[in-house]
Amino acid sequence: MTPLVSEGVYGAEIEVSDYVRIDGLSKIKRSIDSTDYSLGVYRFNDLKLKCENSKGTFNENDYRSIFPFTRDKAKVRAAALKINPDTGDTDTVLQFEGLINDEATRQNITDDIVSMTALSKDSVFRTTRVPAGIITAGTLVENALFQILSLPDITALLTVNIANINPNLNYAIDTPGELDNLEVREALDLLVRAANSVLLLDGDDVIVQARENPSPGIPLELRGRGEITNNANIIAISEYNSGKQRQFNSVRLNDGAVTVEDSASISEYGLRQIKFDFPMVNDTDTLMDIGANIAEEFRYPKIELKLRIPAIVAEGYDLLDLVRVDAPLLRKPKGADFLPVYGVATYGDSVTPYPQVFGSVAISKETKFKIISIEDDPKTFITTLKLRQSGKEFNDGEF
Repeated sequence: MTPLVSEGVYGAEIEVSDYVRIDGLSKIKRSIDSTDYSLGVYRFNDLKLKCENSKGTFNENDYRSIFPFTRDKAKVRAAALKINPDTGDTDTVLQFEGLINDEATRQNITDDIVSMTALSKDSVFRTTRVPAGIITAGTLVENALFQILSLPDITALLTVNIANINPNLNYAIDTPGELDNLEVREALDLLVRAANSVLLLDGDDVIVQARENPSPGIPLELRGRGEITNNANIIAISEYNSGKQRQFNSVRLNDGAVTVEDSASISEYGLRQIKFDFPMVNDTDTLMDIGANIAEEFRYPKIELKLRIPAIVAEGYDLLDLVRVDAPLLRKPKGADFLPVYGVATYGDSVTPYPQVFGSVAISKETKFKIISIEDDPKTFITTLKLRQSGKEFNDGEF
């Protein structure tokens, strides 16, 4: 923890690991588009932790405390380490950075336990207001986002660079007064969603981009139990679905002022409508562009699933990075001690019978997935990923 020593001035970082109860650590989650039937923008959760406080280490107004000024807004950096038992070397597998929200601090005096909540750094979006008049009519959303994100309360915690703000649709704002005095988070939700984009945090850097990673790098390779090398690193796969719950081929905007539809998708799958109100835009052509952009992205279903893996397997991977899942059906010998080669074994042959096949679903390693949610458990070192097939078209999303 890094406490404040005076108004806006932080002191030195203090190691508090010895006080933290492992059973009092919550999971760490970051996600986009992770709730069924919705189009997300960004979500980062908070870290809850319980600490032993018999010496008043975490009190306010106590000469024994590490907080000489106030406990509120003290910085928290939590790192879960993987230790090699042979060498003693450590790897940082899971990490979280945030600020203590003292409104949520509670103390159990009988057990000398203090329960604190550290808000993720994006929490500043919830406590900052959009000043009236900061955006003018005709401003492109790229510049509007930069102006809002450049507010002093935000730049004190996060790094904002115009080069990192690249919305998928750079539309013009018609009625900027609709954004005046909104909570920054609410304004960002409106602006980024209308741009069919996502907002991410890369360390301290704020990123706005399309839903596909422009530089995905090397895909994360994950293997299920039926993989041919018998070297699985997937613990479990769940919630496998067609992705139709996030398929939208009709986009209705501003209470029906504009509706954009994809007739081919409607003909094949039926009407699947989503509704948005974007009060900062009233130009018909701009609304048509917004609707068409969203419909193009979501008019076809894309496979989604969840899987659990050891945290160290996902180390270095983040939201929108690509994943290759090799999880074929499980094959076991039938009446033999070996697996015969297909095309060589003969039906009815007692010496080389075809193997038995098990499993409800096979996932091809050629299917290209992207990460839309990451949940890390620092108590078990298990990471849960939610994946969505990449691409927009009916037949894309393949390696």
